[in-house]
Amino acid sequence: MSLGETSKYVSIIPSNGTEFVAEQKLEFEIKPNISFVKGRDSYLSFDIHNNSQKPAMFFNTVGASALIDRFDIFSLQNGQLLESLTNYNQWASFENQYLHSEKDQLVTKEGCVEPLRAYNSTGFDASTNLQTHIPQRVNQGDTGATRLFTIDSTGNKKGYFYKFCIPLRSGIFNHFGLEEKLTPILLLGGIRVEITLARNEQVLSSLVMTDGTSQRKLDDPVVAENQFLRIANSGGATNILVTSEDQADPQQVGFAVQDRLRILDDNAGTDMERNITAIRINANKLEITVDGGAFNLSTNVRCVHPADVVPTYQIKNVEMKLLEIVPPREMLKTVIKESQFDFISYECFLDNLPATSLNHNVELPSISQKAKAVFTHYINNTTENDIHAPNTYIGNGPTETNLNRVQYFMNNKLYPLKAYNPGRHSDRIVSYNELVKAFSAIGKVVKKLGDANNSNKSDYSYTHLTARELSRGKDFVYDLKNAEAQLRLGFSAGRAFNTKLVSWVFAVRSIMISNNALEVVL
Repeated sequence: MSLGETSKYVSIIPSNGTEFVAEQKLEFEIKPNISFVKGRDSYLSFDIHNNSQKPAMFFNTVGASALIDRFDIFSLQNGQLLESLTNYNQWASFENQYLHSEKDQLVTKEGCVEPLRAYNSTGFDASTNLQTHIPQRVNQGDTGATRLFTIDSTGNKKGYFYKFCIPLRSGIFNHFGLEEKLTPILLLGGIRVEITLARNEQVLSSLVMTDGTSQRKLDDPVVAENQFLRIANSGGATNILVTSEDQADPQQVGFAVQDRLRILDDNAGTDMERNITAIRINANKLEITVDGGAFNLSTNVRCVHPADVVPTYQIKNVEMKLLEIVPPREMLKTVIKESQFDFISYECFLDNLPATSLNHNVELPSISQKAKAVFTHYINNTTENDIHAPNTYIGNGPTETNLNRVQYFMNNKLYPLKAYNPGRHSDRIVSYNELVKAFSAIGKVVKKLGDANNSNKSDYSYTHLTARELSRGKDFVYDLKNAEAQLRLGFSAGRAFNTKLVSWVFAVRSIMISNNALEVVL
């Protein structure tokens, strides 16, 4: 695509406010005087604030795109819905994992955290002779994890607001597709973009904080032997707690002035929460002063972060940065004559897999006549909104679901002809190959299939997706409208939980443009 010399970034701010919290909407009006936009170079920027009294960050794989639950585009001219994208943040998590070989930009600009993966294979399960498949958590020591809670040497928070930039993953903004094209804002009569912010539990994950010495986790209210910060002082009444081990930096443990602290003393039967009023490093020990007056200590005092609460957030300084392009005069004449704008977008379908089911058919009731690919994601209903490892993003692989048979049924035919087993020691390479082809069908190139560090090649370290390419190349499409499409799944055993199945069906859509109306053709 040849662009003219005139191009500039235009900043659009929300028309309905300046500060926003969970589940509110951002509304942007893009007037037709911004004639053409290069969507792939446009982005959304904002400052975010962690409102909770607990260290938190975006989950590793999704980053700041976790903010967006839904992305809707309407015609500014007549209010007609042109594109509606649900489960937006989940899809962003998949792209961040599979479509980037180097993750530095994702960490720096988009708020992801290294290691950028869904699972970590480690340890050894003697009963199965297999590596243990553990959900990834956001750990205090991970690259980029502490940007939303900076604590100085006196225990005071600073730098709580942080700016991130994320791409516009929309078909109308040409995020999907095999070739780059301009978005004709002028021909669409202007557009209104409505972004629905996600619930708190989908955006920020609580960090796993450690004591920096023996790596004891400090964020778990279950006071197992390795889940606390040991306190050295014992006996008598005090409101100053001194750690038994050396601490070089309050940031390591995540305790800050004005935050809540949970104090546990089994011998005295104490289980209380106090506000932290002061923190300092004294003789290489961490001294934590709490309010509420002195209390008696025994010899077995421990401190942890308060019982699990969902971190909350607030955003401000929101801007949609659009790269406006003024094409050469001859190209502009050609574009204005066009009466059809084609783009690739998706629709989502939900299903539920009961815990006891060994066979399940996922219906794909799409009415699209120009389908390109389909992807299916498996979510554990019990840990969907886990505040440390949200299954809504990491999903469940064959190891967790016992999935051992995958096959599609469309137009009275089976694809592939023989069902495959996506298990980690079976047809995992076939599962990867199907995923790569499906991404390619929507113009996306898979750069990496997983984390190769340590034992992670032994299982899926990225979110497992069942996928199928429906048509290849820009000139071919697949008619799903009358195909009675199904994804047929088999399982070697039941599960201890129900599973939510989310399917994305990608297809070419056309906006037919006339003098008086716009018509969206699926």
